[in-house]
Amino acid sequence: MEEVVAALGESCSAAVLDGDDIVYVLRIPASRIMTINLSIGARLPAYATSLGRVLLAAEDESRARQLLESADRRALTVHTVTETDRLMDILDQVRRQGYCIVDQELEIWQQPEYRCHARSVSVPLQARTGQVIAALNVSLHATRADAEEIATGFVPVLQQAAAQISRNMTR
Repeated sequence: MEEVVAALGESCSAAVLDGDDIVYVLRIPASRIMTINLSIGARLPAYATSLGRVLLAAEDESRARQLLESADRRALTVHTVTETDRLMDILDQVRRQGYCIVDQELEIWQQPEYRCHARSVSVPLQARTGQVIAALNVSLHATRADAEEIATGFVPVLQQAAAQISRNMTR
């Protein structure tokens, strides 16, 4: 994860699914003046995060639907997808492409003088058995890169890191 931070200049996080939330289990911060203040143990709604969508996509379809339907799905920004069927379509796309980009669906910079939305990208972290056990993520200010730049520049770096972590696990 430190190599991801060095390569991309953005903080890198890992999270697991806990019910209909994600829980941050590791975070390597980047050195920036303005940074996202999320610590280990922080919880966010899975439906509105790239980490959560990667983890929900790893669940079987009926379990993913159940978790989405039980969640308090509120619009956190004007871009937040809250409809279960639309979210299920997104999870299907995440399964097919192997990563998830969330574009301005979660407002995480909330200082009164600086309100801005984030883009984030996540990939699954698999045990040697192939089971998804966590997700890796990079979140960035929406003005730093658009979705296409994230897909072409960030996803390969995250996928390489996830593969390396998986190879190093003793499971």
